[in-house]
Amino acid sequence: MNEKTIPERVEDSATASTRLSNYFSQSVVGCHVMSACVAACLAIATAWVWQNSYWFAGDKLHSQEQIHDAIELISQSAEIRQQHAAAKLETAARSDDAAEIRHWLPLSVDWDKQKRFLVQLAQQTDVELVDVEKKQVHVGMRVGTVTSTCQINGTFDQICQFLSQLPRASTPIWCDGVKLKRSREKANQPNRCQATLSLRSPFTGQKTIAEKIISLELPNAT
Repeated sequence: MNEKTIPERVEDSATASTRLSNYFSQSVVGCHVMSACVAACLAIATAWVWQNSYWFAGDKLHSQEQIHDAIELISQSAEIRQQHAAAKLETAARSDDAAEIRHWLPLSVDWDKQKRFLVQLAQQTDVELVDVEKKQVHVGMRVGTVTSTCQINGTFDQICQFLSQLPRASTPIWCDGVKLKRSREKANQPNRCQATLSLRSPFTGQKTIAEKIISLELPNAT
């Protein structure tokens, strides 16, 4: 067997050491490169997940805009509840107004009944009822009205009392105007006047605002 000389052994040892050193150097560089690549990939993945976090949510049926709108709606829940409560109060008030109008305003004017009321009122206030005449029926935008004239004789106080008692009628009677004329004085009836009253009697009428309000069925507040 050939034995290497001492110089040859030294040379072989140096060669092996150089190779080993190169191996370790290449391995360290490779590890650094690999670590850098992995870190870069993790950074990119983290950024993508942060930008598209909604994609990982359990609900895939709604868009990001819909989710945003839902969150905004929930944040306004207190204000919405206040608005709902105010709407309930307004609905109740409207319902009360409609019921009051329905109770107060007749669907039509019973002229014979109104004439009988004026006759009885004249007797109760001690005035002389000379004439009651129905004039015109008019249906406007808001309500319908029946116009009439009523002529009475009596003292000024009696006529004022007659006018003050008109609201006692079962259906509304409005006095639009009064024309007074002093009557000829008699020995037993001094200071008497002749009064001509212009009267209006409202009713619901067809296709009027009053008819729409009365016929409106408001929903129950819940």
